[in-house]
Amino acid sequence: MGRFLKQFGMFFVLLLAVCLIVFGIQTWNIRKQAIFKFPKDYKYLMLGHSHAECAYNDTLIADFKNIATSGESYFYTYYKLKNVLAQNDSINLVLVEFTNNQIEANMDNWIWGDKYIAKFYSKYGSFIDLRDTGLLLKHNSISVLNNFSVLQKRNLMNVINNDYNYNDDLGGYVYYVQNDLEKAIINQQETEKNKTFKNISQTNLLYLEKIVSLCKQHNKEIVFIRSPQHSKLKTRSNESEFLQIYKNKFNEVPYFDFNDFEISDAGFKDLGHLNYKGAQIISKALDSLLKLNTVKRVFLKRDKRLIVSKP
Repeated sequence: MGRFLKQFGMFFVLLLAVCLIVFGIQTWNIRKQAIFKFPKDYKYLMLGHSHAECAYNDTLIADFKNIATSGESYFYTYYKLKNVLAQNDSINLVLVEFTNNQIEANMDNWIWGDKYIAKFYSKYGSFIDLRDTGLLLKHNSISVLNNFSVLQKRNLMNVINNDYNYNDDLGGYVYYVQNDLEKAIINQQETEKNKTFKNISQTNLLYLEKIVSLCKQHNKEIVFIRSPQHSKLKTRSNESEFLQIYKNKFNEVPYFDFNDFEISDAGFKDLGHLNYKGAQIISKALDSLLKLNTVKRVFLKRDKRLIVSKP
């Protein structure tokens, strides 16, 4: 019996080693072959979560590409941007959504929560380094291991089909028609009666710092941007803490602040997101700012936060 267990153990270790070698070779091949090159050249790149995803219609902004994705934390944005910048030399300005909910402790869940690992690890897991894979394993090893097989299956299909193009996975502008503002106000009253701002997601902010450093390494200008939020959105209650974090950690980064930009209720999908009507207004406003070389002027200002409240 002991001999059998010993032989079985040796077989299991050997099998595991073979699998790791195969997975390692497959990951190396994916990294080498992966295509993040856009089909055309762009000067401006937009990143962020759902606020940016539905606010900036890149058909209305010259030389502009929006690859924001709903539910994306800075952890996954960092790895996405790392690959995009490596293959798109034409980009000279990176705009990153920086808004109130991105400092809150719940953003940790956006990094290693089941839902977010399933959505983003299966896309970018092959590009995440060992240290950061360890971070995910530390906080949610079960979900990482469950989605590891999904990742490897995807990689295998890429190899079989000779398809290494990741452009369809990057995200982009989403055109929303609906206006559910009244319903959103009622839902917020029911779900956030006792919600107060308590803690900060240091991990999410760490990867925002890495994004800033990454842009510097590639000699790209970076600007933070805050999309319009409805005045009744309770997440805005952390405004003083939010602005203090910007001042303490990022005040050298220019900031286009559209938080209080004049958009009627008809332009909102809900309290935190615009629909296509609001997106048309804010997209044209951003296009005008970029054409006026506003970025260069803000770079030269001592106070780099530009508050934009009117079209």
